[in-house]
Amino acid sequence: MTEIGFLAAGTGQAEQAQIILEGVQVMRPGHGQAFIGMAMAHLNAGRAAEAVRVLQQEALPKVVAEDQDMLKAFLALALKLDGRPREAGEVLDALDGEARDEAAIKLAAAIRESL
Repeated sequence: MTEIGFLAAGTGQAEQAQIILEGVQVMRPGHGQAFIGMAMAHLNAGRAAEAVRVLQQEALPKVVAEDQDMLKAFLALALKLDGRPREAGEVLDALDGEARDEAAIKLAAAIRESL
C-alpha cells in the first residue's frame, strides 16, 4: 500500500495519495513512510509550506525514533523548497550530530550541497 501511495504522490495524484497514505498510517501507526509520502505529494503539487506543516506538526510528534532521521531530512528538503534555507540548514545541523540512518545522512548531505 505504501508503494501505491508513493506512486500516486509521484504522479501528481495528491488526493488519492492522501487517502491511501492515511490508510497506511492506520495500519502502521508510528512509522514515517506515510507522512513522507504525503509530504512528497504536497511538494509535487507545489505546496512546500503544506509539506513542512505535515512533517513538523503531524509527523515528528508521532513517529518512532528510528524514522525520525529520514523525516528530518525530508523536512529540510521541504523547508528549502519553501524558500527557507536558513531553517533547512538548522534542521540539517541538528541531524548531523544525531543521525544514525545512513540513507537519511546521504539525503541530508545532498540537500546541504544544494543550499
